[in-house]
Amino acid sequence: MGRREEPTDDVVRWSERAEQSLLASIMCDPDKFLVVDGIAEEADLYSERHRAIYHAVRAVYERSGVVSMETLAEELRLTRKMDAIGGPDYLVTVLDSSSSGVHTVHWANIVRNFSQKRQVERALMVGLDAVRRSGPTTSGRSETG
Repeated sequence: MGRREEPTDDVVRWSERAEQSLLASIMCDPDKFLVVDGIAEEADLYSERHRAIYHAVRAVYERSGVVSMETLAEELRLTRKMDAIGGPDYLVTVLDSSSSGVHTVHWANIVRNFSQKRQVERALMVGLDAVRRSGPTTSGRSETG
């Protein structure tokens, strides 16, 4: 899968703050993972490094139910994703991005909404490409009526 960290045009395709805050909420209160998982999932995250963190949180949570900076960092090291996410410093940045888990569902909904918009955009682009490839059509009617 290609790198997609930053939007390439003026269209906003994601919210870094929402993704970081969602991850921070889960990291602070791993039980929030059960609430979030029904709203937003790994594929809904736009940032590759956020998807890697979410994946690691899920793996640790499913294995032990105990998600901490230590268990998360260890999982990222074992799966060789720590450097890809920006190292331990980025985990701290994510954790510091949200002061509480009160708005976890709010952040999950924002992440999901952006994901749905990207899905619609992709579908429209596929349709537009198909129309362009099909070329002009003739229906047997004249242009003037």
